[in-house]
Formats: sequence, C-alpha cells, structure tokens
Amino acid sequence: MAADGFDRSQQTWARVAGVALLMIIAVGLAGQALDAIGGAEVSDSGIVLHESRYRLGLACEFAMLNFDILLAVALYELLAIVNRPLALLGTLWRCANAFVLGVGVVAAVTALDMQRAPIAAGFFDMHDAANLIGLFFWSMGAAVHSWVLLVSNYIPRVLSSTYLIVATVIFAGCLAILISPGIRTVIDPWFVLPDLPVELAVGLWLAIKGATQSQASQLELPGDP
Repeated sequence: MAADGFDRSQQTWARVAGVALLMIIAVGLAGQALDAIGGAEVSDSGIVLHESRYRLGLACEFAMLNFDILLAVALYELLAIVNRPLALLGTLWRCANAFVLGVGVVAAVTALDMQRAPIAAGFFDMHDAANLIGLFFWSMGAAVHSWVLLVSNYIPRVLSSTYLIVATVIFAGCLAILISPGIRTVIDPWFVLPDLPVELAVGLWLAIKGATQSQASQLELPGDP
C-alpha cells in the first residue's frame, strides 16, 4: 500500500508509542524490583511469602498490559500507511499477548484468595504458563511491527533490524521451552535480556525524535490497494 502522506498525527502516534514503550519498561522494572527487594515468592505448597509485595507486583503487571494495548494501537496508527495488513496483524498479536497475560493475572489473584488450598499451586502455575504463551504472542507482534518499521525507515534501521532479531530470538526461546521445558533453566532469563536495551533505545527514539517522514521503501502484499 503506497503511503498517503505523513501528517502530524503520525508524529503524535510515534511519540505515544515511544512513551508507552518506556512506561512498559519502567513499570516492568518496578515490578521486578518489588520481587527482588521484597522477596515475594510462591512456595511449593502454593503459599505466597510477603503477599502485599506480590500483589503490588501483579498491579505492575496489570499496568504493563494496559500500556501494551496502548502501544499496539499507536503502532497500528503509525504503520498502517506503510502496510495496513501487517500493521493490523502485529497489533492483534500484541493485544493477544496482553489478553493472555491478563488471564494469568486473574489466575494469580484467584490463587492468592485460596492460599493453602491444594488447587492454589495450580493457579500459580497457570500464571507462569500464561507468561510464556503471552511472550509467544508478543514476539510475533514485535517481529511484524519491527519489520514494518524496518521497511518504512521511520527509525534508524540499526534499531528496527536489531528489534527484529531480538523478537525472533525470543520466539525461538519460547518455542524451545514449550517443546522441552527442562531447557528453561539453561536459557531463562538470558534469551530475553537483550530485549531491554533494544526496546529502551526504540522507545527513547520514538518518544523524543518521533518518526522520519521519508520512507526508503514500501512493503506491498497481494491484495493491497
């Protein structure tokens, strides 16, 4: 689909995407800090140590999901003039990530309300499983959006191409864990760590610089008008 023009709204959505991405990182780090400093964890019997800190961590996770949806919408609005089908596909996958992780939060809250019951540990396990499946959806959405960013030339290609590589690596890591759960102890969290500096760089660029108005190339698919 040929670009219909690059107006001020595209710059606005670019900056919204950047701010949303930065907020996802900030809230995510805050949640991890709560777990690390507070020592909030789930025991084998399904009892949470430092429950109040664990609930704060879930609140951070819920906030991240909302920023994920905002980011998905902003990227669609930014990238639709480059290729609407791919922009929509990436947005749907990113939203699927938020919805699946939301189910995981519900499972964790349910488990908190029924601690010491035999079934509680199963709900905590559901939260962990939702995190993995959600990351699957995230990696697919991020890969599609980073590809459209790459061909649109809206941000430096070193950023968009690195983002694409990181998303692909994370997808491969999730697939490996799904097929062979034992490998998780070997690759987790190392296979997701490179995402932090890359998303931070992309978020800062979009929030501060916005998107460039020139497009080096256009991606066309059969059926595009």
